[in-house]
Amino acid sequence: MPPELFPVREMPAKQTGPYLLDKTTPSELKTSMAEDPHALSNRLMVCDQWDHYVWNGQALTAPIMALRAAEKNGLYQGISVPISIICNAVNENLIERGKKPITDNSVVTNLLKAAKYLQAAFGLVIQPNRKNMNISLLNEATTTANLEKWFEQINSKVKKLAALTQHAKASDFRNLDVFDSSTVSSFKQLSASLESIGATNE
Repeated sequence: MPPELFPVREMPAKQTGPYLLDKTTPSELKTSMAEDPHALSNRLMVCDQWDHYVWNGQALTAPIMALRAAEKNGLYQGISVPISIICNAVNENLIERGKKPITDNSVVTNLLKAAKYLQAAFGLVIQPNRKNMNISLLNEATTTANLEKWFEQINSKVKKLAALTQHAKASDFRNLDVFDSSTVSSFKQLSASLESIGATNE
């Protein structure tokens, strides 16, 4: 069968919409989340660029339904929300619309997608936990502990990368094919994030 009938491409389809906080400060977002339990999902719902991920026809997609149920039960208030409560809320809506109910495991899967959406749109991390069957927004203590753990694991590798890139610069190596755009973008994003929280101050 000719390849032009079913073409493929190197770039995968996008899994999320765009970042939405170009004109909103973290403090403004924090205030909004404190005042409105659905502050984040509401922002996604009115953004045309997120339409594909938020809406399924006239109804919400499964990840957004699960997210809004978690929001309603205190997701942004430092509470670990049980998956069973979210599942009950979602199933109540599905049954009312003549749809089949779903399982707790399906809700976790949907929340994992919702977590990707919030990270992409707002830079926030929610953590569905399949072992404990709950979900929470990472607090400062947990974020600090995770940062310490991950930086400890990568510190020696980052030092080796720094030495090798310095060597490449000193040697005037300009045709290295190891740095794809995604890798470079990730390191730039990390550098910018560290600077924004004062982690690069001497």
